Amino acid sequence: MEVFFLTLGERLRQARENVELSQVQVKEKTGINNKTLSNYENGVSDPDPTTLKVLADLYGVSADWLISGKESNFKNPIFNSLTEEDRELFDQIMKDKKLRLLFDNVKKLPPEGKDRVSRYVKIVEMEINPYEE
Repeated sequence: MEVFFLTLGERLRQARENVELSQVQVKEKTGINNKTLSNYENGVSDPDPTTLKVLADLYGVSADWLISGKESNFKNPIFNSLTEEDRELFDQIMKDKKLRLLFDNVKKLPPEGKDRVSRYVKIVEMEINPYEE
């Protein structure tokens, strides 16, 4: 399996999106200009250590994870319990814009919509083609 590793900027964006904050909201909470934050997330520039710590604390992640992607990334126990393989898969999903959009849309569904998506995933896993006899 090919492994994609996120850059510092991509991890910053992923962590921000996981706590459902916009760049403007981060600006309001930290005073970091949203244009500067955009530059961090797009790899144009890197935050200094103090700014990195402020963002890590706001996003609920460790500065070490933001920098390397290798440590227990999220303070949330669900993310900390992921295996290395699952973390790599999560990074791949977050790096793929189409998959990330799909997951973002699924997240917004009501419970019955999420149940339907779960059933569709099971069908795909079983490799059943409903259009074949």
